[in-house]
Amino acid sequence: MNNLQLTSSQKWWYSIVLGFIFAIVSSPAAYLLTTKTSVYLGGIPLSTGPGPVLVGLLIHTLIFICVVRLILY
Repeated sequence: MNNLQLTSSQKWWYSIVLGFIFAIVSSPAAYLLTTKTSVYLGGIPLSTGPGPVLVGLLIHTLIFICVVRLILY
């Protein structure tokens, strides 16, 4: 078992990095990009008007989870 203990500054650094990743994944530009891609591939729009639809929110949640997992690899 690995008993790796993070320092307080490391925890803050990881929190800041994850916050920026969340901001990018949840940005209107990211929703516009994924909506255009989804519609181009014959799918449904992932956002309408000012915010995402439920499917768009779920897809962006999965994208965020995958990015975090890749970082923690």
